[in-house]
Amino acid sequence: MAYHILLEKRSCVLGKGGIRVKLVVCLHNPSHAAVFKLDSFLFHLSMTLSKNSHRLIVQYRFFDQDGVDAMSFYVRNSTPNPVWVAVGYYDPDCSPITYSKAGWYRISPGRRRLLVTGSSVNQTYYYYAYDLFGNTWSGDFPTDVPSTAFNTCWIESCQGTGCREVGFDEVNVGNFQNYTLTLVEAAGAVKSRNMRAPKKSTRKFKLGKASLRKTPVKLGKLGKVRKPRNRKRK
Repeated sequence: MAYHILLEKRSCVLGKGGIRVKLVVCLHNPSHAAVFKLDSFLFHLSMTLSKNSHRLIVQYRFFDQDGVDAMSFYVRNSTPNPVWVAVGYYDPDCSPITYSKAGWYRISPGRRRLLVTGSSVNQTYYYYAYDLFGNTWSGDFPTDVPSTAFNTCWIESCQGTGCREVGFDEVNVGNFQNYTLTLVEAAGAVKSRNMRAPKKSTRKFKLGKASLRKTPVKLGKLGKVRKPRNRKRK
């Protein structure tokens, strides 16, 4: 017996624009799975047959060409130098500000790195980045960051000579399941809303191997949201 199923996903945003996905799939066994390639993304379909109700349970997810969940937040380094990035992301376990911060992620020139997993639709992220040539990608949302690897609530401070207060910048994603923020070398290279140019700064961190995070962080289940405060607001 063959199981035929029609899937339609109307508002999945992949890459630079939105696409509509409509697939007719035939699987001869309800425990089988199928993988389809859509441009540079993989569409994974799996079906299981419920033992109690005999209903067909369908699950599907998008992955990028590296096999990473496409519903995520990435940062791309489009500069000629390595950059180090810290990210702020929604975390309902933190209070009173429902955000955590994590770093440091080293991104080589021309590479893109996954920082946060989970759907980015309508999410707000915060980021701070710098290189060794006096360039910082920063904003007006201050918080303390250490020179060691960290993943703590936004309001937590740090101590020691490696602790600094820096200003994160804000990214409002909008209706995008996955989102890539691109760091560029100069203001003249900014050609879209997801590109950010640096500022000049004398602030320097001394980061070593113990400073680097290798795994992305994960968004918490959406609940009450209290964002970091912009220091320009009265």
